[in-house]
Amino acid sequence: MIVTELYNGQGFGNQLFVYVTTRMLAHRLGYDFGIMHPERWKGYEIMDVDMGKEVIGGEGPEGGPPTSLPEGIKYYYKEHIHAYDKSVQLGTNLQLTDKKLLKVKDNTKIDGNFQSEDYFYKDFDLVRQWLKIKPEVEHHETYGDNICVIYFRGGDNIGNAGCWLPRSFWLNAINRMVEYNPKMEFAIVTDDPAAANQMLPEYPAYHKNIAWDFVAHKNCKHMITAASTFASFPLWLSETLEYCIAPKYWFDHNRSQGWWALGSSIYNYVSHYMDRDGKLFTPEECKVEWEEYKKTSNIYGDDV
Repeated sequence: MIVTELYNGQGFGNQLFVYVTTRMLAHRLGYDFGIMHPERWKGYEIMDVDMGKEVIGGEGPEGGPPTSLPEGIKYYYKEHIHAYDKSVQLGTNLQLTDKKLLKVKDNTKIDGNFQSEDYFYKDFDLVRQWLKIKPEVEHHETYGDNICVIYFRGGDNIGNAGCWLPRSFWLNAINRMVEYNPKMEFAIVTDDPAAANQMLPEYPAYHKNIAWDFVAHKNCKHMITAASTFASFPLWLSETLEYCIAPKYWFDHNRSQGWWALGSSIYNYVSHYMDRDGKLFTPEECKVEWEEYKKTSNIYGDDV
C-alpha cells in the first residue's frame, strides 16, 4: 500500500494533487492506497472520493517527515526538491517531476507537492472517474459563448513577489481575449472579492462558496487564470473549456528570467501562457523555450 496524509495547511487544490498522484501511483504499480486523516478533505461538498484502505497509526509534523509510520508501512519518501540551494537563493520553487517517485516501493508513505502532470495526466480518464462532481452542486452560470471567467487569486498571493499579478497582466490578458472574441464579457470568480474589486473595479466579482467557485471554473468556456492549484483540476476536468490564458512562468511570473516555478507546471489545459509584455505562447512553445534555457543555465545543476 502507498499512503499519504492530508494536512491542515493544504488548500483544496493542493489536496487534489496529493490525492490524485497517490492513487495513480498505486494504480500503476499495482498497490493499494490509503489517505491519512480523510476528515481533513476540503472537497466533501463537491465530490465523494474513495479514500482507499483505512490507515491506522502514524504521526508527525505538518508536511513531514513522520515521527512514526502507520501500521504496515515500512518506508518514507519525500518528493525531491530539485536545485534546493538555487531555490532558496531565488526565493522560489524550481521543483521538477521526480522520476524516482514513479517507482516508489510498496508499503511507503509519500509526501510532497505532486504538481506535475507527469504523475497522472496520461491516464486522466481514470481521474475523471475518481473526481465526479455531485449533481446538486452543478451549475452553468459561467457558461456562454461570450463569457470569460477571470480567476483572481487574492489571499496568500497578495504581495508575493513572484505571483501577485499586477493590473497590467489582467488588462493585457483581457485585451488578448477580446482579440479572440470581440463580444467577450468578463466576470471575476475569486477567493477575495475585496482585493479583486480594488485591482479590477470595472468587472463584477463573485465568491459564493468553494463548490460554486470550483464548478464555475469547470463549466466556463473561456478563462483568464492566476497561478493557482485550486483552478487546475476544474480546468483539467472541464468538458467545455475552449480558451485559457495563464501567467507565463506560473508562480514566478513577475521575476523569472527563464525558469518555471514549479518547473513541472506547464499544463495542457492552458491554451496560451502570457509573458510580462502581453505576448502569448502555447504550452508546447513554452516547453521548447524552457528546454533551451536549461541548456544554457546552471540553475538545476545535475538535476536535468
